[in-house]
Amino acid sequence: MSFRLLNTDSQLLLLTAIIPACAVLGLFYAFWIRRRISLGRWGTRPGQGIVPIDPLHDFDWRAEKRKRLRPFKPTYNITMGIQADDLSELITIDQDYLDRMMARRSIVADYKNTVHGCLPGGEAAVMELYSYLVGYHLPTRFPSMFKITEKGSFQNIVTGARFPLSPPSDPEICLRTLAETVDEDIFLLKETDTTHICLAFLCCFPTGFDPSTKLGQDLKGIHDPVPSYDKIGPSMERFFRKLQVGKSVKRVNWVVQTHGDLINVSGNHIKDGDEFVADEEVDCSQAHLRVELQTLTRLPQTQFVLFSFKTYIYPLKDVKEEGSGPALAHAIEGLKTGNAPGMFKTENATLSQILERLDRIEQRPSATQDILSSSSEEGASDQPADETTGNPSAQSLESRPYTDAAYPPSSEVFVSEDVEVSNIAPPTPWISNSLDGPDLSEEDAWKNMGNTSILEMAIKQVQARRKAGARSAHRIATEGVSIPPELARTWMQNYFAHMSAELFLTLVDRRLLEMMPDLVTMRHVHLDACMLLIYYAILWQGCFLPGKRLFIGPDRKYARQLYLCCLRIIPSWQRESTGGVTDLVAALYMMRTAAESFDFETALEMHNLACEYAEGLEMHNLDRDSHLSPDKPPSTDDDRKGMWELIQMDLFYRLIYNKPAAFSSSIQEWKVNLPWLSVDSPPDDNAPVPTMTFILRSRLALILASFFQLLDDEEDRLETVGAVEPLCQQIEDVFQDWKLREWIWALRNDHVYTWILVDLALAGYTSILFMQRKAMDIDLSSPGHPSSVQLIPLTEAALRASRRILELIYHMLHEVKQPGLETLSLVLGTFRAHLAYSFIANYIISSPNPRELRLEFELLERVASCVEMVAKEEKDFTPLARALVYVHTNVKKLRLS
Repeated sequence: MSFRLLNTDSQLLLLTAIIPACAVLGLFYAFWIRRRISLGRWGTRPGQGIVPIDPLHDFDWRAEKRKRLRPFKPTYNITMGIQADDLSELITIDQDYLDRMMARRSIVADYKNTVHGCLPGGEAAVMELYSYLVGYHLPTRFPSMFKITEKGSFQNIVTGARFPLSPPSDPEICLRTLAETVDEDIFLLKETDTTHICLAFLCCFPTGFDPSTKLGQDLKGIHDPVPSYDKIGPSMERFFRKLQVGKSVKRVNWVVQTHGDLINVSGNHIKDGDEFVADEEVDCSQAHLRVELQTLTRLPQTQFVLFSFKTYIYPLKDVKEEGSGPALAHAIEGLKTGNAPGMFKTENATLSQILERLDRIEQRPSATQDILSSSSEEGASDQPADETTGNPSAQSLESRPYTDAAYPPSSEVFVSEDVEVSNIAPPTPWISNSLDGPDLSEEDAWKNMGNTSILEMAIKQVQARRKAGARSAHRIATEGVSIPPELARTWMQNYFAHMSAELFLTLVDRRLLEMMPDLVTMRHVHLDACMLLIYYAILWQGCFLPGKRLFIGPDRKYARQLYLCCLRIIPSWQRESTGGVTDLVAALYMMRTAAESFDFETALEMHNLACEYAEGLEMHNLDRDSHLSPDKPPSTDDDRKGMWELIQMDLFYRLIYNKPAAFSSSIQEWKVNLPWLSVDSPPDDNAPVPTMTFILRSRLALILASFFQLLDDEEDRLETVGAVEPLCQQIEDVFQDWKLREWIWALRNDHVYTWILVDLALAGYTSILFMQRKAMDIDLSSPGHPSSVQLIPLTEAALRASRRILELIYHMLHEVKQPGLETLSLVLGTFRAHLAYSFIANYIISSPNPRELRLEFELLERVASCVEMVAKEEKDFTPLARALVYVHTNVKKLRLS
């Protein structure tokens, strides 16, 4: 092919006239589209009427389970695999909606033009799609979530965000707005004489490719990594040309990846001719099945083809446990038997390893069935539905969409695309960082929500902000970590001076830890990831101690860097982990550090690992007859104490998070004595607070064990509800007998002991609330009973417990002046203290004599003021501060004005 240059004056003059003319025509066309699109319509071709959208009037996104797609076939043949679909199903919303919207907004801010873009000629299609979704589809399909306000703007009731109905003139702003409004990724393609060209896109969750490289590409270029695409390329072009306005089709593809990240802009290494390098060691327990539900339709005005897809992530262990492991294994093997053998790479050790794990399940069908049947029932809860799929830490790596620096770039293993469906850029409006003045969009949204829901939403927003700051791929990859050795030595000394009674610390070589500030600077010294995790977790704790028994707010730079170090090390540690004693200690220390960093999903994951390691080490059988285990070393009281505290923590997490027990064996089979029962190991008279704390925690553990035994044994639900009251009273009596409240006040100048005792008190009072709520859940679980947001019964015991929780928060933040950020992270993350706040607000509103509860109302005001002060220092807590103030003001307006 040859090209002829335009080199005459007349041709050059013609070009200079054509170029600006085309630009002007393009602007006029975009303006015409904006004027022509009428809000409330998604018409077919002129004269063919309007495609109606079926509204879901009673739709509750919190209760909507995510789709469980298992699109496996024993033989892979590359085809389009499409089915007709209803245009009403263009946008899919489920229980992950709020988490996904916050994650997508963070991704857009971090990745910028990598995840959205528009070329000249694509502006009109972006504006048309914006007008349709914002002005018609979303408020029509989901009226409980989106509405058009009286002032003519679009409001997202769930997030509180408000946007203009008319599309902004900048298509990039339109795309950023859609990114935090819908969970679908979008590509807009313009038809040409020979192909279809991508002129605009929004793709927050790419799997193994940089979506910005697809901009301006034709269909072949867009599918460049897909093996054997040439076999379906011509048929795809023909289908795209025949796609009619108002018609919609759907299809599914799937991929198995070695991690749970939603966003991966690296390559998948499945192109023909790619050279494979040796795979890094892979933890198959972290592998996930990733499924894309794809939709195709045509825009009526611009005639662009809209290609959208929603991404689902399922842990591979869930696929195996439900009995689908053999089907997936056959589907993977079938990749090399169909018409696109390039999908299967025999050199890929990662794939072979996953296949081996799946094949093991096929050989144990009975075990799979047992697991499936035992996991099919879930307890009722008034919290948002638990994450049953999507991440190994019970939350969600779906709300952690940032690529971990430790993952290899070729972490996707294989892709299937033939399955039919059977089943920092300027941010768009969001919750403001300002605490001054009312936010009307928030208040409009809150008017339709209960107090508990308002605070639950605020907690999720705080959590997303904290993660965006601490866990973004950019920061983990680029932020320099420089901890001066002298500071590290000081923090290490302070920790051992004041916190040496931590769980199982005696199992780690203290001398090695004290040497590590110098060892980590020596290039020729290799330290295990496990020891590094313990080291940085201890430094994180120690940086709050200035050498005396008073906590101070740490240098935020060092605190953040230390936590980043912990996050970086976790993948390497888990690959190296053998389940030994040091692994147990690392999991426990990371659990505590994550909880105090408002990362309670990671804390829960670390707790589960700690219980798994402890059981593998036979810690639950410390005092079994020695002749049964002659090689077992003698147990110590430190081991017994640590195990009892771990038991209490597991019972507490089981209650709070409505999860099954992390220990697989029955508590009735355990053999762990209480410490200090032998003559040669008396209690430490010089440490009355740790001793008292352990005794009270043991009592609390026994009460919680009795509670769960009651749930298992009691058949009469009404009797169960009545039997919980004495257990709640036992907790109050134990605290009263030991004068816990007086101890906390007397030791207010000793921040270390204050923290220990308040942590104990919060565990007890929070247990009272959740025991009553769980008993009420059982009582209300009859078929057909409506779900309730506030299931904590309005009892005097629950009121006393809620009052004490808020009093302790005020005591810590205002009177003792503990570091506000870490205090709030602990009480909100581990102890769900916002539920106590909403309980008191609901109690006052429902009381026949609200003025008699003036003290409780003033307590709400004091706690809200303390959180406001923390939010002025740490902006991540602004959503919570605003929500607390709103709830407090609303109570005053409704009942006390």
